[in-house]
Amino acid sequence: MANAARYAYVQTRLQARHGDRPGEDEWRQLRSIGDLGNYLQVAQRGPLNTWVVGVSVNTSVHEIELLLRQRFRAYIDELSHWLNDEWRSSVVWVKRLVDLPSLSHILSGQPPANWMLDDPELKPFIHVNQNLRDDAFMESDCMVFLEAWRSQEPLADAWFREWLSLSPSGAKNTQLESMWRRVSSRLNEQCEVPDSSTEQSRESLEQELRGLFRRLAGRPENVFVHLGLIALDLEKLRGDLIQRAIFQPGLGAAL
Repeated sequence: MANAARYAYVQTRLQARHGDRPGEDEWRQLRSIGDLGNYLQVAQRGPLNTWVVGVSVNTSVHEIELLLRQRFRAYIDELSHWLNDEWRSSVVWVKRLVDLPSLSHILSGQPPANWMLDDPELKPFIHVNQNLRDDAFMESDCMVFLEAWRSQEPLADAWFREWLSLSPSGAKNTQLESMWRRVSSRLNEQCEVPDSSTEQSRESLEQELRGLFRRLAGRPENVFVHLGLIALDLEKLRGDLIQRAIFQPGLGAAL
C-alpha cells in the first residue's frame, strides 16, 4: 500500500513534468527563428528555459553540448531520488546512455576530440596508453563496455543487459524492454554514424513513448519512459542550437 501511494505521488510529479514539455506549436515557432540570439530569447520564455538558461550567442558549440549533457545527467539524478532505493541504481544507469557514442570512440583507439577532455564523465578514460585506459574502464561502472568491446558486442546491448541486472524484478516489463531495444537500436546507429538519426525515426519513437507513458501510468517504470521523452526533446534542442551556433558570426573558431 505504501509503495502504491509513493508511485502515485511519483506519477503526479512525472505528469507535471510531462505537461511542461514543449508542444508541436512551440517547436514550430522556435524552428522558424533563424538566428541563435532570438531563438534563445524565445526558448528562455518557455518550457525549455531550464535547459538553455546561461547559454548565449557567445557560448561555443562544445560548451552548449557539455551543458546539455550535464543538465540531463543532473535531471536523471533528481528523478532517481523520487523512487525508493531498489530503483535508484537502474535510473542512475541511464546517464551512461548519453556517453555510448563517445565511449565507443575512445575504445576504438582513435585520438579523442578535445571536447571529451572537458567532460568529467569521459576524461577519466582518455589515456594515450591503452593499458591505463583499460584500467580506468575496469575500475569504473564502465567495465561492462570494455568487456563488450573486447567481445565485439554493441555497447548499447551491454548497457541494456546491465540495466536489466540493476532493475528490480518488477521492471522486467515487456513493453519497457521493447522501448529500450528501440532506443538501443538508435544508439547502435549513433555509435557507427554519429548524428545519423532522422526526424522521421525520432517522431516514430516519440509517438511510441507517449503511448507507453499512458499505459504505464502509476508504475515506477514510467520514470524511464519520461526520461526517454526528455532525451528526444534534448536531441531536438541540441540540433537547433548547434545549427544556429555554427552559422553565428564569430563562433566558427570555437567549433
